[in-house]
Order: sequence, then C-alpha cells, then structure tokens
Amino acid sequence: MADFAETVRHWMTRRGMSVRGLARTAHYDQGLLSEVLNGHRPYSAYLAARLDAALGAGGEIEAAARSAPPKPSLRGSRGTPRAVEALQVAMSGGTDGAETMDIAADGLGDHAAALVWCSDTERRGRDGGCPELLGWAALTRSLIAWYQGDPVRSAQAARKGQADGQPGTAAHVRLAAQEMRCTAMLGDTAGMADARRRAAGALSDLRPSVAASGAYSIPRDQDPPYTATSLLLTGKYREAAVVTRRIIETAYSPRSRAPGDQPTAYSRTLLILALAVAGLGEADEAAAAGAEALEAGPVVWPTMVLAGKLNDSLTRASPGSAHAEGFRARYTDAAGRLALSGPGSGQ
Repeated sequence: MADFAETVRHWMTRRGMSVRGLARTAHYDQGLLSEVLNGHRPYSAYLAARLDAALGAGGEIEAAARSAPPKPSLRGSRGTPRAVEALQVAMSGGTDGAETMDIAADGLGDHAAALVWCSDTERRGRDGGCPELLGWAALTRSLIAWYQGDPVRSAQAARKGQADGQPGTAAHVRLAAQEMRCTAMLGDTAGMADARRRAAGALSDLRPSVAASGAYSIPRDQDPPYTATSLLLTGKYREAAVVTRRIIETAYSPRSRAPGDQPTAYSRTLLILALAVAGLGEADEAAAAGAEALEAGPVVWPTMVLAGKLNDSLTRASPGSAHAEGFRARYTDAAGRLALSGPGSGQ
C-alpha cells in the first residue's frame, strides 16, 4: 500500500521541488502542507488532486490517497482542536492562505467539529464566568450559518452573542458587524444601518488591551468589519467603493508586496471593489480588479464565491464583451485550480 506522504516526496524529488515550491505551485499554504507531509494533519482527496497536478504525477498521488484514506480527526498539530485552529486562522485577519470560516474547508475539520467546540466553549464560559468565551462561540455559530447560506439564523446567533457576550472585546465588535452583514443580505436597510451604528460604537469602546492583529483580534480601522460588503449588498455602490479603496490602501499596502503574494483577504477585498464599480456601470475597471484578485495570492473557496458573483454581474451587464469574456476565462481557470465545477458553481 503506497504511503501518501512518501509518494508526494518521491515526486518532489523527481521534480526537484521543495515544500515551499510545491505549496506555491499548488496554491496551498506552506505551513499546512508541511504538517500534512509530516503526519500532523490529515490530507484529503482535494489536496491529493492539487498536488498530483502540481507535480505531474499522473494520478499516483491521488491513488496513494485513495489507498489509505486518513481517519477524520478533531485535533490538529500539537493537540489543538482543529475547529479552534480554524477559528484562530479566520480571526487573524486573513494572512494565512487557508483562511476561511467555512470550517468544512480542506484540512480544517468540519462543521460538526466546530459545533462541538462551540458547546464546550459555551459551557466553560458559563461555568467560569467568562462572557467573552460566549461571544466567540456565538460568532462561530453565526459564521457557520452564514456560510451555509442562512443569514436569518446567522443574524439570530450574532444578536444572541452580543446579548450574552462582553462589550469591549473583539468578539463583540465582530458579532455586531456580522449582524450588519446578515441584515444587509436580507435587504433590511434600516436593520443594517442600526447594526452598523452598534458595530461602530463597539469598535470605539474596545479595551486598549485588545490586539489589533493575530488570533482573536480586531483591526482598529475607520470602519467595522464587513462595512463595504454590507453597503454593496444594499446597493450603495459608490460608498462601498470608497470604503473598499480605503481598506486596500491602509490595510494591505498593495505596492509593498510582490504580485501573487497577497493574503487571501486582499483578493476578496478587491472583488468587493470590483462588484461595487460594476454596480456603478464601470465594467472595465471591475474586470481589471477581478482579474487582479484572482492573481493576487492563493485562491480559496470564499474568494471564488465572490468571483462567481462578479462573473455573473459582468455577464448580465455586457454579455459577450471583451472584459466580460476576459474575466470569465480567468474565473474558469481559477475554478479549475480549486477543483470547482466551473463558472457559476461557487456553492
């Protein structure tokens, strides 16, 4: 029976490729790939297909993965629950190539694992008199519902988290911001505006000790998280474009990084800008921003969801035009790299 890691290393040797080089070619996080190859993190059929293609292994790596499927685990490297690792990554501001709060994403466990973590955290928060823990658990529940396509349930969890949690914390800000995003998705403009005011107030009331970066942090920007997305969802395209451009310049400093080396959150911010300017009728700029987003760094599932919306928007606005067809080609290529079914899937 072929060993998955041994097979990958065999092909790395044949191709003269390092772990860093393979991670870059396969558009996968180097640290996570290293943990997989060292047996600290389980692999998946999805990862096997990406590595097989990157190394030109002719199906050998995929066959090795099928011959010895990894047992699911709720624990990551160093014994940390993988649901906790996923939450830490998502709360870090998106600097990790694996960043996603769809906790079912490759290598980070599944929703069931996350919900086990939530229940345990809620119990510890109540027993230990630590309402901040209740806030983080509520945020995780809210984000799971959001990525499952249920903004109503997501908003309910966010409101409960604000009631049960602790003001002055990063979790409290993010819960209000998440409620803002949910109400915007539901078309509730008044509810979105109210949640935006509360999120801004929570941001200004942050304790000085709250970290501005890293796990369980909140950046002290001029606007709460998800402001641009919420404006976009409620049709306030010009304001969304202004907010997003400010975020791009202040949070990411795009000219200071090499092309293709941006965090995944930067790609999604660019796509929000692209959707906003598309809403203003500026299709050329939208297509250019979208194309840059797909080349800015590793392509992950949440990025492709937004890219699919931009593809649909450009196709509706100007079917058959050069900018619409050009972006569609880039989107199709990125979707293939992510093993999606093609344009419009993004589910």
